[in-house]
Amino acid sequence: MAQEETIGFVGIGNMGIGIARNLMKYVQYSYSQKVIYFHNRTKDAPNVLSLSQDPAFQWCESTSEVAAKSTILFTILANDNAILQTAKEGIIGVLKPGSVHIDMSTIHPDTSSELQSLHMSKGSLFLSCPVFGRPDAAAAAKLWVLAAGDQATIDRVTPLLNAIGEKLIRIGPDSKAALALKLIGNMFILSNMQTMAEGLAMAEHAGISSETLLELSGKFFAPLSVAYGQRMATNQFAANTGFAATLGLKDATLMTNLAASNNIQLGAISAAKQGLQEAISKGWGNVDWSVVSPVIREKSGLPPFPGEPPSLTK
Repeated sequence: MAQEETIGFVGIGNMGIGIARNLMKYVQYSYSQKVIYFHNRTKDAPNVLSLSQDPAFQWCESTSEVAAKSTILFTILANDNAILQTAKEGIIGVLKPGSVHIDMSTIHPDTSSELQSLHMSKGSLFLSCPVFGRPDAAAAAKLWVLAAGDQATIDRVTPLLNAIGEKLIRIGPDSKAALALKLIGNMFILSNMQTMAEGLAMAEHAGISSETLLELSGKFFAPLSVAYGQRMATNQFAANTGFAATLGLKDATLMTNLAASNNIQLGAISAAKQGLQEAISKGWGNVDWSVVSPVIREKSGLPPFPGEPPSLTK
């Protein structure tokens, strides 16, 4: 990366402060111009006041001032409306042609695509780089960074992205793909939290300690979810080699009945139960219970099986 790059940063929230600190450390050691230009909606916010003590901190009175001074501009804002308004009012057309806008916000993929198009119309460059990790991971530079956009541009900013995370995943040229992966990942997290909450409540009703359930979850269930994902991705549904869908439906019925007796609604299991019923109606009752996957794929408009369809014994 050329030493003449100048860095800007907009959005100093709970995630932004950790990312910003690590970028400041990087420019202090790697750049001849050892400052980053900052703007935040609230100038006297505690995070802003904390960062302002760093010698690399340079305050700007507006986003447009940051954009005008930056060749690489980071944003991480709360929602779609915030990033669109900020970009349209202070970044698009202000950022010089050839300069890079790196947005790390979690937004709808279509919003990211709109931003990409707006930048292209003005000659500036856009990368969608959402991250996985909590604020403590941001502070420790342990984020997983998803990068989508022009690959040469990603190459240009890779040292900066490496300074804020432990893993950089290149997604491809379409900015929408990074946001889709980010939302899928958050879907896994949220659905697992919901299932864990349901399981902990059921365990307590049954007199099972949370420690026992959590140990089992970490050492057995977590690796198992990856193994089932591999089965679904590679069409490993062959009959008599897994847990039959009919038995899965029986167990799902037992789960929902037990939960209902304690006034607990199992949302994910109820949906899986319906998927199993539909799979069985297609004649797949003796196939591994991960056969809920082709049911979901078909409903979404995809072919039921990725690649070559497997031969399933009916």
